[in-house]
Amino acid sequence: MLSSKSGFFPFHVTHMLSLVRLLYGGCSAGCLTSYLHIDYIKSLLPSNGTTTVVGLADSMFSLQHPNFQGEEENYLTKMMKWGYSAWNSTHSINQACLDHFGEEDAWKCLFGSVVVQHVQTPMLIANSKYDTWQSKAILNLNTEDCPATVRADDGKVELCKNVSKVAENEKEFWMKYGDEMVEALDLVPNRHAAFVSNCPGHCTLWGESATPGSVFGD
Repeated sequence: MLSSKSGFFPFHVTHMLSLVRLLYGGCSAGCLTSYLHIDYIKSLLPSNGTTTVVGLADSMFSLQHPNFQGEEENYLTKMMKWGYSAWNSTHSINQACLDHFGEEDAWKCLFGSVVVQHVQTPMLIANSKYDTWQSKAILNLNTEDCPATVRADDGKVELCKNVSKVAENEKEFWMKYGDEMVEALDLVPNRHAAFVSNCPGHCTLWGESATPGSVFGD
């Protein structure tokens, strides 16, 4: 298994030529890397079908979505637009996604929910409906009203602890985003599969940043 939280793995490609099974995955930034690179990784392996390749994408099924203030240009969108150019990403993203959007809009391929439509290698997508990183980077929720560390008690998801009207509105906005995430997952090609948790967290399969009640694995 090749797994990463950063997207880097110290594994020489020549070592992969004798592999029978390869699980390539990561969480957060490493998850985005798995979306972007898994088809390329598979192309480096023998073409006779002797190696089975699957991906594990944990916690970066990100949506293009306005933030709580109604701004289309949320933090993540701005970062990805800038990053696509700054990182010279033309040759390091999924080629099919690049071909679909063209150079001008290829930054959209840095969103998990977009690029996975073009990924041909089967992947398991694991994400919380209430991703605590996305709540800030995409939705721009107030961390005092709607804190990043939240609990899931007795089967009820406690998204926002404060009882202010703003906090209630943030909670409704976050829950709607979670529903839209599930709707987007329903549109993912059948070659992929998904596991979605109602428990707030980020990188839930890796354990780091996961809140009580999240799913763990190794």
